[in-house]
Order: sequence, then structure tokens, then C-alpha cells
Amino acid sequence: AEGTLGVVTSATLALQPIPKSSGVALLQFKSVADAAACAFELVRTGVDVSRAELMDELMVDAVRASISSAERDAIELDAGRAVLMVEVTGQSEQDVAAKSSAVVNVGARCNGDGFKLCHGNDETAMQQKRELWRVRKEAYWSAFVLRQGASIWTTDVCVPLDRLVECIMDTRRDLNESGVLAP
Repeated sequence: AEGTLGVVTSATLALQPIPKSSGVALLQFKSVADAAACAFELVRTGVDVSRAELMDELMVDAVRASISSAERDAIELDAGRAVLMVEVTGQSEQDVAAKSSAVVNVGARCNGDGFKLCHGNDETAMQQKRELWRVRKEAYWSAFVLRQGASIWTTDVCVPLDRLVECIMDTRRDLNESGVLAP
């Protein structure tokens, strides 16, 4: 086999401090388009987000069906809503609180109307953050409640963030026309 020989003559290493604090925001929207628009707006306005996960209305309903009513009530996860979950990190509780506030403000501007925030480093806060992220972690397994006995295929897409809403809406239209169930 032929190949190319390369020699590294220099490398730059950029180190980032491990965050001392983190916060989680669960934002609810009437439509997945609004949730996706919020994700774009968070990046566009420079809100420092560590991670974000978007779930459409169908996936949220599947998760609701697979968790207990006590868990639904604790998380305040409403039926028929799209969800954007956002994690922010910082070197202090005040830093995380400010970033969390910015996330909620952007969410409100993007038609979000249900917000659940949790930040702090004590055991209660850590447990609450785990409970919020459980919504996303249960998504794959929850999809099985939508169609008993079905197989699940997962995929991913890479799209410029400013085209995310368009990509989601085009994909939903294609799925509806084809009859494929895809949360």
C-alpha cells in the first residue's frame, strides 16, 4: 500500500480549566422549529453553552409515556412540547447563574414558555441535574413505546446551525409523506 509520510514538527496544546460548577436548563416550546431556532440563537448571541440536546414533540411524549408520573411531575415535562436541554458551565455559581439566566432569556425570545433550571454543586442539585438529563438519556429506549415490536434506526446529521430549522422541517415533511415514524 502507498501512503504519505508526515512528520510533525510543532504542535500547540490549548488547555481549558475543568469547570467548577454547572447548570442544566430544560426549555419547553410549542414547536420543534422554535426549539431549533433557540439553539441557533444561543450560538449566534454568544451564550457559552457546554452541550445542548433537542427533542421533538413525539419524542417528548414517548419519554413521558415511559417514565413514572412522579418523575414527570418532578421534571415538569409537559405533553406535546418540544424540548431543548442546555448545559452551561463556569468557574463559579454566579457565572453559571448568569449563563443560565441568558439561556432562559433567549428561550423566552424564541417563544419558549416552560423553563426548569438547576445549578449548584450540593448533592441535591447534582441529583436534580441527573434527573433532568435522564429525560434525554431515556429517549432511545422510550422510542420503543411508540410502536411495539418495531426496530429502531438511529442516524445523525451535520448541517450549518443557521439551516437547522429548515433541515428539521424539510425532514419532517419527508417523513410525513413517506409514513415513517421518526421522533
